[in-house]
Amino acid sequence: MVRSVVRAMAWKRDQGRIVLDAETIGGQITLEHLIAIESDQDLPPDLRAGVRGVLSWVPGYSLAGRRGGSDEYVGFMRTHILRAMRDFQAGIA
Repeated sequence: MVRSVVRAMAWKRDQGRIVLDAETIGGQITLEHLIAIESDQDLPPDLRAGVRGVLSWVPGYSLAGRRGGSDEYVGFMRTHILRAMRDFQAGIA
């Protein structure tokens, strides 16, 4: 999960769009930022696909649902991605 996001952020760093450090990485692994990265048309397709793969792990995630703008849907996704991140962090601690 983190690898796909970091690869996309490294590309943005190489383009001069972000400064890449631990704080940036931590701040970018939120639902809103993952959706923004996946939607970034400037990002190479293979990097966007990696982030899309991360989002596909979120129960109920779909591009169609995300584009519908439902606050309830985003809340549902946020809950599940936060659980996945917590489980991941517990696994590396």
